[in-house]
Amino acid sequence: MWDKVPQAVNLNTWPATLFIGKDGKVKATHAGFAAPGSGVFNKQLQDEFTSTIERLLKENVSASGGSQSSAE
Repeated sequence: MWDKVPQAVNLNTWPATLFIGKDGKVKATHAGFAAPGSGVFNKQLQDEFTSTIERLLKENVSASGGSQSSAE
């Protein structure tokens, strides 16, 4: 796995989330978890994840393999 995702080699945390772009590259990471009982922190985490996922879904990947954000 480390040859595929070298960004995770020294990521000594649990849980860890890796956000992968359409180009197959790691675009963002998140360490930890905010349980529903943590109130505002849980809502912030949900908003952060939703924002990151929506941004990645809007990515355009060019034929040359590079990525560009779409202008929406």
